[in-house]
Amino acid sequence: MKMKCFIVLLVCLMASGTFAATLNIIGSGNWTDPAIWSPSMPTAAGADEVKETVDNITVVVNTNVGTYTNLKIDIARGNTLSIQANAYMGNNKEIRPGDAGMSGSGTDVGYIVQTGGTLNIGNPGKLMIGYKAGGDGTYTISGGSLTGSGVGGGRMYVGCSSADGSTGKFKVVGDDALISLGGELYIANDSSTASGNTGNGTIEFNVVDGSVSKIQALKTIIDSQNEEAAIATLLVNSTGDAPIDDILLIENTGTSSVLGVFDGAAEGAIFNVSGVNMTLTYLYVAGTDLVANDIALLIPEPATLALLSLGLLAIRRNKK
Repeated sequence: MKMKCFIVLLVCLMASGTFAATLNIIGSGNWTDPAIWSPSMPTAAGADEVKETVDNITVVVNTNVGTYTNLKIDIARGNTLSIQANAYMGNNKEIRPGDAGMSGSGTDVGYIVQTGGTLNIGNPGKLMIGYKAGGDGTYTISGGSLTGSGVGGGRMYVGCSSADGSTGKFKVVGDDALISLGGELYIANDSSTASGNTGNGTIEFNVVDGSVSKIQALKTIIDSQNEEAAIATLLVNSTGDAPIDDILLIENTGTSSVLGVFDGAAEGAIFNVSGVNMTLTYLYVAGTDLVANDIALLIPEPATLALLSLGLLAIRRNKK
């Protein structure tokens, strides 16, 4: 009787897929190179978790590696996932740059750098930048596509996932990237209604010649409960020519208002972009929905620009 019970239990466990293994990245190289994996490269339908056993390595994705289901990808130990031209990677579970608890040489830091290709996060997948207390992640995108598919596909958490005390940064460089999430964007707090997991979340835009890629999300939640432990930061840097038009930073595709504001950057805050003082608003109307719930920097009115030009001219004359 005991033997029969054991056999039934074994069959149930095998059917439920609970024998999923942790796959380890053991060295720098290309995602498709079997030599960097132990015991093997993940299969598209595997229910596994990817971790690293070494520090300060870079893994490159520059081809179609498929869509992974139920695969958690952890990036820590000072390591980098580099997504380049011709890449395609799909995932419907969790991608976690800066995962606490994976320290090798005392670091829980992890990076994703995307210069091309596509990372698609399907429903109910999550991009969790800075995971658990002590996790420190950075995602930098200057080209390619970061997308979400399915209803609510592609939620992004910046410095606020799984536990209090994580640090995350999402950095947009120039205007060559497409960032279109199907889900919510959480910054420094992962709850829109309560005191959730809080941390240090930063959104950084590097404007080039007056332009930068926008972030599209269903809804934006920025330290919604004004928690003291939550630090939400907006950084705007610029190079090249001055802007000649408004700069759209975050476009919310849903009808909800932005919840919360960045620390030290309330409605009307001033950001200098290549010599032009621009006004921050959380009430911008972008796209075709006609809803005033987008975040943008407003160019000064023509009359103000004319006065600024005269002022700059006077300064130049005085310097002479």
